This record gives sequence, structure tokens and C-alpha cells, in this order.
Amino acid sequence: MGTTRVVNRTVNMGAYELLACQQANSLPSSAATYIATYADTDGNYTCYCDDNSKLILGLNLNSTGAVVPTTGVSLEIVLPPLGLVLAALLPILEAVL
Repeated sequence: MGTTRVVNRTVNMGAYELLACQQANSLPSSAATYIATYADTDGNYTCYCDDNSKLILGLNLNSTGAVVPTTGVSLEIVLPPLGLVLAALLPILEAVL
């Protein structure tokens, strides 16, 4: 239907036959690097998801004609350094104490 039958060496079958990457898919939130393994069309958007169906990127490619390969999409989420976290919390802690 528009999705790949094999996603990251896992056959898309049975209850997962209609695996789709759409704008409504959940977003990754943990610190990690997420790599798109499949893409799908949702309205005017091409959506790129990882093998856990996390939406990595949604692009409106209709007006540009751009071609973005699925393997060319990744997202890296990093945690801020602990010093920045503590500096941000310090005014809150001072107000409470």
C-alpha cells in the first residue's frame, strides 16, 4: 500500500500489515539517534519513521519537487550538559528555599 513489506529486517504482516508512518505517529523523546527506515505519504506530507514507528520528520515535498531518500533522514536527541540543567534549576531552588 505504500509502505515497505520488510522494515528493518522485520516482515510487516498480520496485525501489523497496515504499518503506516503518518503525522499523528508519536515523536521520539529519549536521548538517542533515530534513523528512518521507511516513509509514507500523509496528505501533502512525506513522513519518515524509524523501525518503532516514531515520526522523525514530516516534509511537504509537493511544492519543491525535492527527493529525500529514506536512508538520508535521521534525528539525534542529546541531553543538555548537567551544568546547564543545574544552572536553570538554581533560580527555582533559591525561590523555594
